[in-house]
Amino acid sequence: MSEPVPYRIYITPETIEDLIDAATETGKDSGNKVAASIVTDCLDVWIALQKSMKAHRKDFLRQLIQEIESGQSERKS
Repeated sequence: MSEPVPYRIYITPETIEDLIDAATETGKDSGNKVAASIVTDCLDVWIALQKSMKAHRKDFLRQLIQEIESGQSERKS
């Protein structure tokens, strides 16, 4: 396993509060530890979710286009 290195991100104060609250609820040492855990432990899940959402968007748009096209053909009849 590689040695961790600092990585800078920018988040809102509200998100910082959420991370601090999550640390309290889960017994983590800090909000920063929660954020690090989310990235290291949940990155694969996040990537899969993004891919799934992308596929669902395509399906949704495809269905929407079909409905629009079928509605147009019904009006022409």
